[in-house]
Amino acid sequence: MTWAEWGQSAIHWFPFNTLPSRLAAEGASGYNVAVDPGVLHRRQVTGRYLVSLATALHLLSRVGWPGLLSLTAAMGLLAGCSPSPPSPAWSGLLKIGLVAPFEGQDSARASAFLEGMTVAQNEANERGGVNGRRIELVALDDHNDPATARLRARALIADPLVVAVAGHFTSDSVLAAIEEYRQAGMALLSPATAEELAEPGFYRLGASDVQLVDRALEYAQHSLGAAESLAAIEEDPPLDRRVHDLQKAVERRKMSVEATTFPARTQDFASFARRAREAGPRAVLFWGDAEQAGALIDALPSPKPAVLFIGDGYRLSRLVGPGSVPLFYVTPFDLSQRASPSADFMAKYQGPKEMAGLAAVGYRAARAILDAASAADIDGQHDRAAVQKALDASIGDAGPVSARDFAVHIFHLDGTPYPGRPVE
Repeated sequence: MTWAEWGQSAIHWFPFNTLPSRLAAEGASGYNVAVDPGVLHRRQVTGRYLVSLATALHLLSRVGWPGLLSLTAAMGLLAGCSPSPPSPAWSGLLKIGLVAPFEGQDSARASAFLEGMTVAQNEANERGGVNGRRIELVALDDHNDPATARLRARALIADPLVVAVAGHFTSDSVLAAIEEYRQAGMALLSPATAEELAEPGFYRLGASDVQLVDRALEYAQHSLGAAESLAAIEEDPPLDRRVHDLQKAVERRKMSVEATTFPARTQDFASFARRAREAGPRAVLFWGDAEQAGALIDALPSPKPAVLFIGDGYRLSRLVGPGSVPLFYVTPFDLSQRASPSADFMAKYQGPKEMAGLAAVGYRAARAILDAASAADIDGQHDRAAVQKALDASIGDAGPVSARDFAVHIFHLDGTPYPGRPVE
């Protein structure tokens, strides 16, 4: 195959710093090679490539053995040209897993989380790894799909070098996979927010749904002066879970909240807008998808009430123009730059600045796992149960990952760049 034929094929290679706009918009990191139909990920420190079997077979079918060997040689040359620190004499290998949605609407958050974990990985390897063992990240895509999440959990569990896992971004994905981790004695640190996630070996990276709703109602009541509020709740994931969490928060705050449910992926909020016109609430609590939040905001009558959004503030900030409505989003994480875990974190972090707060969450998760693995090194063998025990001993209210109580953060999207202006 000639270079001209290669350029006309269905397989496209892009330099690491010139990704196509679609991947850049979705938050892909600056050192990926996009391959149709798969994605080839290059780890910057090790210069290694991870490729799926399906992608390898696709490459083979399109370019044949000569083309595949040429591509392999080219990638090896690129890896050899990339700068890397001198490698110490490693005594072994230790892996930590990450499961996240690297494609689709949540890919920007997943990439930021991975970037933060990569900073922690790099720092550890520069210090000699964990007790002389080189650290490697294994990142798998679960598409936020529960069935796929379970399969990704099994894949990581099957690798004896993986000592703990971070990720699974949705509660449904964690609930589908948590039993696999429990039976394997594998610790999981997750940003998922479902209240019922209380399995041994499960560690939260942020607040629960009840804490998020409670904080939203508190802000509506005390800061916005809303004695009564309207709430719109998406029916997917399971409606009963969100309604239960809202009821618990309403009982605590002793507020009057009129809740309306709506189908997943709907864009029709005309009936909710009519009710808002009749009730005239000062605040509306919206719990659902960012695209739907944008449609609801457009439908609300003027003057528009303040909207408190529980969901992906990053996507919402890209959909809603500045100043169109008093808009706040409620998050279990401190996404501001003040939350960076170290003074030089921003110098090492290579992702978009606006995502640095979420990257810092990934950094803290990786640091917690690596510190536990170091403490659990027994006769040169990293036992998963020992790592989990070390996490139990080290994670507390003052640790890198809180065991129980979290500060819920609210940001005002008032025209300032994402993540917006923190609300104290």
